[in-house]
Amino acid sequence: MDSNHRYILSIPLNVDNLDNIPDGVLWEDIKFEDFMITKGDYNNLFPLFCQFDKPLGSIIDEYEEEEIPASKIQAAIEMTEKYAATAPSEVRASTEKLLAAFRRAKELGKPIEFFF
Repeated sequence: MDSNHRYILSIPLNVDNLDNIPDGVLWEDIKFEDFMITKGDYNNLFPLFCQFDKPLGSIIDEYEEEEIPASKIQAAIEMTEKYAATAPSEVRASTEKLLAAFRRAKELGKPIEFFF
């Protein structure tokens, strides 16, 4: 794997989702609030990402882009909190990063984009 590989959780601030960008809005015009996780965080969270697949309609994996829509953020928060409750401390530290991004997306009423 490329040592420059990045794991970014992004919240689009000025569009509702990336599948329906309004006419006249260019990709470069979209504002994002970004949250970063490490390769270690990704590895700690991968079993949780697999749990997201069916209930959230997502496939979160490396070298993929995926979105959890605003309407499913609360479910993602609940699943992440449940996952963290029985996880070892290093995994809980990773879940806290993910929860921070989810809570911010919920506060804004926006989806969260996974750019891995």
